[in-house]
Amino acid sequence: MMSTVEEKKDNEQYSKNFTRIPNIIFRSYPDLSKEAKFLYAYLRCIYWDMKPRFVTLRELSEATGYSIGALSKMLPQLDTAGLIHAEVRKEKARNGREHGNPKYHITIVDIWERNK
Repeated sequence: MMSTVEEKKDNEQYSKNFTRIPNIIFRSYPDLSKEAKFLYAYLRCIYWDMKPRFVTLRELSEATGYSIGALSKMLPQLDTAGLIHAEVRKEKARNGREHGNPKYHITIVDIWERNK
């Protein structure tokens, strides 16, 4: 069994050419559609370092190929399942007022421990 440090180093080495998906995605989430599971896989591919991202649905649609409507349904499903944390926020100007289009603040939840 790999230590956490070894696993992190292994992930960094392969992250440039491969997307690692925990097997638990395929076995333990019967309520998620195949499309939602594939979106999760795609999010892991795009955001392999698991750092939080701020993106509009349009930007995410362009990156994944999913329609804005499909993303509007699947992101909350992935959030409810505990695979990502997705929160809609607007940017704030210096005066404290919100402006611009709302953006999703997406963080991929680390589920490797659950996978073991």
